Amino acid sequence: MSICLSIQYLSIARPLFNKLEYVVNVAIVDNYLGLNHAALGKYKDAVENYQSAILINKQLKNVEQLTLNYNNLADVLRIQGQYDQSFAYYKKAMSLLKDIEGAEYLNNVIFNNIGMVHYAKGDYQKALESHLKALRIGQKLGMSEPELAIDLNNIARTYLALGGYRKAMDFFKLALKGFKTGDQKGNIATCLGNIGEVYRLIDQYQSAISYFDQAVSILNELG
Repeated sequence: MSICLSIQYLSIARPLFNKLEYVVNVAIVDNYLGLNHAALGKYKDAVENYQSAILINKQLKNVEQLTLNYNNLADVLRIQGQYDQSFAYYKKAMSLLKDIEGAEYLNNVIFNNIGMVHYAKGDYQKALESHLKALRIGQKLGMSEPELAIDLNNIARTYLALGGYRKAMDFFKLALKGFKTGDQKGNIATCLGNIGEVYRLIDQYQSAISYFDQAVSILNELG
């Protein structure tokens, strides 16, 4: 189903749920509308959707859904460059996790997101600490290699920003292994390009060219 069609159906369902006073469903629809609007780059609409869901879930004391709403709203604010507001909502989401059984996976997600906020603000040391926490949580949970590859890639790019080229190389190669396990061709290409960039920065130009060529080859396959 296309995103636009999904929005159309959700927009039809919302007033029906509202009329029937199925407020839980209204909040769920608002959250999905937010996700779809965000995917289309309609961030103003997404923010309004998430704020509506937050209002309802606060009244219902639906902690699990409220945590997701806070995290999703923070994602949109981060994408828009509203880092302080984004950070505040990630913190709100994290403060609720202690009340949710089996929420460790969300801890991994939110620590990664907080790391991205720190990275975007240029606070690379704090970003590194957050991404390392996310990785430790993911490993403890026994997350799959492709899932952990996201954490590893974030750690690698943060080391790169800090000038720790050897560390960056090590983590990019670990991330690459995970992306290959999941056959995530777009991420594989990006990771190969990042490894090539590290080799370029340490003046190993032949290796850099080799990795850049591999990245380009995959991107050409993807069209």
